Amino acid sequence: MFNPTFSPTINIPENVQAVDSLFLNYDDDPLIFAGGTHIMRTVMDYPNGHFPQLVDITKIVGFDTFVRTEKTVEIGAVNTLSHLHELGEPFFEDAIKLCLSSGAPEVVKRKATLGGAIAADGVYYNIVAPLIHYNASVEVHFYKGNMPGNRIQSLASIYDETEPRLIEPLLITKVIIPYTKHTGEHYSYYREVGSPIVNPSDSIVFVGTFTSDEVTNNISINATVLFADVGFFSLSETNQTFQVTTISSFEEIEILREEFKKAIEDKFNSDDELICASRLEKTLRIFEDFLLSVSERLV
Repeated sequence: MFNPTFSPTINIPENVQAVDSLFLNYDDDPLIFAGGTHIMRTVMDYPNGHFPQLVDITKIVGFDTFVRTEKTVEIGAVNTLSHLHELGEPFFEDAIKLCLSSGAPEVVKRKATLGGAIAADGVYYNIVAPLIHYNASVEVHFYKGNMPGNRIQSLASIYDETEPRLIEPLLITKVIIPYTKHTGEHYSYYREVGSPIVNPSDSIVFVGTFTSDEVTNNISINATVLFADVGFFSLSETNQTFQVTTISSFEEIEILREEFKKAIEDKFNSDDELICASRLEKTLRIFEDFLLSVSERLV
């Protein structure tokens, strides 16, 4: 029920310039939302005296677009996950489609927006894993002093390396996913364990792909693992893409497994034990299952 004593002001701008004025006129940054699911996620989030101004960006012109170009799929930030599932079936890679069709309850997907899933403070949602895996970029509107600006940057680069939050205040306006035409054999793998909403500390999302080179017959294996409360690791982000001629034995799988384990430990467990042993073991079993799936396709 509406309570004028505790409920904050909700602004509904129709263009980005109106959002700029809100940011420039208040000492504390307003809280931007579209679907509102993250604001309502915990009892302390709303109402909240620290955010006297809420900005609903669902009415801003152009923020709900979905455009397929020759090289990309460009998605406005206020598209809901449910809407994306309907629109993107002909264009998305398999792992993105699998992510959108699983995971959170449908009632959440009908409200949760793409921009909100990326920008939510304190947790990584599942959709972040396949987007980072496929080298998605984001168009952002940012504030440097009193001067707003726009830029496009990789999705992975907007996160802090030490905890799941945005590095700086940004208004995500668009997500850009490269469109890849596969010439050789290609396979996508997707797996979720747990829920970032119910229990982030147990949540695991794994995305794997392999491609075969028609000329050399080498196999390139990429993998991205996302831990909802800690962050993500992509083999390709450190140029560790595996290139092997075959995956035909358990010995070869074991070698790749140990390399993947070391890479995760080097990133997350160098200072504190952030990834517990049981969670890491689950991740490695998923990686093994991915490699076995690749092996079956090469027989």
